[in-house]
Amino acid sequence: MIPVVALGQDAWLVPYSPNTDDACTVKARVAIQASRSLTARQSRRPTARLLRYRISWTSKMRRGDYAAARIAALNSQDEPILTPFWPAARPVAAAAAMTGGVVIAWTRGWTGWAISPVSLVGFDYYAPLLWGRFSQPPRITAQTNEYVTAEFSVDEDSGSAAAITPPAGADTTFATPDGYAAAIYPYKFDPADNIKLALPGYDVSRTQLGAGRQESTTFYPQIPEDTLQVAYKFRCSADAIELLSWWQRRAGGADAFWIPSTQSIGRLSADIAAGITVLPSTCAINTRVGDTLALCTTGQAMELGRVNSIAGGTVKLAAATTAAHPAAWTSICPAVLVRHTDDELQVDFRRTSEGDWTASGKVSFREVGAEYTVPTDGETRGVTMGRQPTLAWFARVDLNYPGSVQSWFLTDWEGGATTPDAQVWEYSDFDFGQIGQNINGDDDAATFKVRWWDGCPWVNWLPGQLSATGTLTVLKATVAADGTVGEPEQVWSGQLSTPSPEGAMLSVKVLGANALFDQNAPQQLQIPQCYKKLYGVRCALTLANWQFSAKVGSIAGLSVVINTIAALGSCAPAVMVGGLPAGFGFQDWFTLGYVEWTSGGNTLSSEIIASSALAGGAITLTLQRPVTFVAGATITVVPGCDRTRSTCDGYDAATNPTGKFNNNRGSTLKFGGFADMPAISPSFIIPQTTTTPAKK
Repeated sequence: MIPVVALGQDAWLVPYSPNTDDACTVKARVAIQASRSLTARQSRRPTARLLRYRISWTSKMRRGDYAAARIAALNSQDEPILTPFWPAARPVAAAAAMTGGVVIAWTRGWTGWAISPVSLVGFDYYAPLLWGRFSQPPRITAQTNEYVTAEFSVDEDSGSAAAITPPAGADTTFATPDGYAAAIYPYKFDPADNIKLALPGYDVSRTQLGAGRQESTTFYPQIPEDTLQVAYKFRCSADAIELLSWWQRRAGGADAFWIPSTQSIGRLSADIAAGITVLPSTCAINTRVGDTLALCTTGQAMELGRVNSIAGGTVKLAAATTAAHPAAWTSICPAVLVRHTDDELQVDFRRTSEGDWTASGKVSFREVGAEYTVPTDGETRGVTMGRQPTLAWFARVDLNYPGSVQSWFLTDWEGGATTPDAQVWEYSDFDFGQIGQNINGDDDAATFKVRWWDGCPWVNWLPGQLSATGTLTVLKATVAADGTVGEPEQVWSGQLSTPSPEGAMLSVKVLGANALFDQNAPQQLQIPQCYKKLYGVRCALTLANWQFSAKVGSIAGLSVVINTIAALGSCAPAVMVGGLPAGFGFQDWFTLGYVEWTSGGNTLSSEIIASSALAGGAITLTLQRPVTFVAGATITVVPGCDRTRSTCDGYDAATNPTGKFNNNRGSTLKFGGFADMPAISPSFIIPQTTTTPAKK
């Protein structure tokens, strides 16, 4: 394994190619959300457009390679694993078999290699690079003292920028009776492998109630559906990669398509030419008007036709044939509308002596009986049943500060999205649970889970930094087959509460409008000191404007003398005198601030707990902890704030000698405390007059 940098990230390259006598297995999947009723009607919605892969292979490794791989495994921890997508590897003179966001090229024997090279000149092979993680630690088997065999398995784990895509491909279609253009499965079944059939199935719900002998059964009338499993073989990798393209276009098990039944129901009694509507047969064909038939001819693509009429055992099609079909090589089979039932497509590649790959595998189908024609009881194809449009989900997080709103636009759609309003939504891992609402209006909440990242809105909820209310707005949009995202529509909105950390993830409870009385309001205390975060949004001072460079004169324990002090910013809104804020350098001017420096590529800091007055161009700082810089180093110094009104006000030698920021005058009244509050809460006693009634 080789340490590399790809897409600006540290990773590990696995260059060990598959053995020629073992299979290189590729599994491709597209996750779908499926719902199926007891009437067997089903809706299937893809959650992505691009395939995700797992590639597994066995490689023979020399002793030195094994030792290097072992050391790399100890050092790699959870860093990405990169490996060529071996079945798509090609000589540099050949056209690319698949498209990869990241490409690798190498010489024979891996004496030289490059990731995303500008040119392939000087290399022997190239391939798209699979970006992922080990699905399990490599399994090593010692064969001799000189070599071992290693079993590798890598799951793709990357954004769309590094995704691997097969060629786009195109489908031949045949319309269902209601006009849906269903694709025709273009691959021949392997006749040498037994085809697994099952009797037509249906769905029944049975529940054991109590201790009785019989189960309680719930059954709704439905169309029984056939299932079958067939094998396939491809003589070259290009054909197998086309199957991957087919799987992507069907979104795995989401889309319905036509296949021929494995059982012939008739044979032609004579050759037929293109343009024929009558099927001459050796015997009566067992079919009905409206059924779809498949003409399966050896050596050519399957052709479908719909039965228009049957007279005297002769079948007439609704449309003329488009190709000629010789009787000796043609079978007449029912065409079945099916979908894939496997969660993923598995293809086993084996290298040939010519340098290409053969491929084999199995696929399973289930008939979709309810989708031959759309029922007339309110069902709509693609809306309530069948393949539904892919959805992209969006989350807009707004932090509402007094007078301003800061927003984050997030999506979990592949590599991010741009909506028709030109809004760019950045990719982020997130999820939100089921939104609970009831008719009484006292339940309106959801749980939002998201990963922490630098600059994320959840900084607002760190201790002592709550300065804005947060709102989550959930939106969704349909995605076209080419990946174009439609106009988002709002699904729900609610107010964010304090996040709960769960490792690197955060869990946030979000309360909707109907949960008004369960929501928390930001606490506003009446205290003499300012409650705002220094250099925060509500404070309005900018950190970059209040940074100073200084040279370290000497260091004695926690005492550091600095000189040659210069402002790195404008120090707005303070008045500048000689390049420094007015009044600069009085006692404790830097107190409660911090010093910052760089060591070993890391930025370090230490709080300032005391600051002397400026004398001879130097100031002595007392720091909270020891530092790693030395005398002569240049550091950054940031002043602090004691949260009093005098510090927030501007400097005046006569009336305010401790003024620093000039942030509480004119149009910049930013002081957040109540400086004129009495030190002790006043107590008022209401005078009372007691009247005693007269006595005898």
